[in-house]
Amino acid sequence: CGGNDNTDNNDVITGQEAGVAEDEVVEDFENEVEDEAETDLYGYVAPTELGVKLASLTFQLEGVYYQFPVPVYEFIKNGWQIPEVYKTDDLISAGEYYDMALENEEGKILYEVRIKNTTEEPQTLENCMVNRMLVVADQKFDFALPEGIDFDSTVDELKAVTAQGSIQQNGNYTTCVWDNEAWTDSITAWYHPEIGVEYFEMMGWY
Repeated sequence: CGGNDNTDNNDVITGQEAGVAEDEVVEDFENEVEDEAETDLYGYVAPTELGVKLASLTFQLEGVYYQFPVPVYEFIKNGWQIPEVYKTDDLISAGEYYDMALENEEGKILYEVRIKNTTEEPQTLENCMVNRMLVVADQKFDFALPEGIDFDSTVDELKAVTAQGSIQQNGNYTTCVWDNEAWTDSITAWYHPEIGVEYFEMMGWY
């Protein structure tokens, strides 16, 4: 199910970040206005618990609930930051991708974070949508999915909650894939017989 991870569609970012000054905004309300603008960008509403089914694409990471795909600003709001090596003053043009990572205050890293500007206007990194990310076991994340799935799950437990057509053998790995109802986004567990669940990959197929 799903498609192929095609890295050829990573277009070069263009444009310069434009500063916006609102002289008439009262200082006490500046943060409120900014938060409202971010919320309106995607209408993202963070879940307060895990969904019933894996197809909900909800997950719990370091004590916070999310639903994939997630706007970058939602991670930043919860203490994550973009490492300096990936920061840029350039804007991401409409429809373009940018590869980076995210790091929290404890130094734990979300690898291979690919973001996409899914709006029709150039956006900062913070205002793009996470299109792909890896949650890797060696970072020792507090991580959970619906139906009791986490890094301690056995291959039999993974298969038990996965439709037969979404179980594949990729070399030494068994992969179990859960798609949303629209088949536009998915979460894949990569299970190695000597390691267990090595990582969860979240992917948008667009």
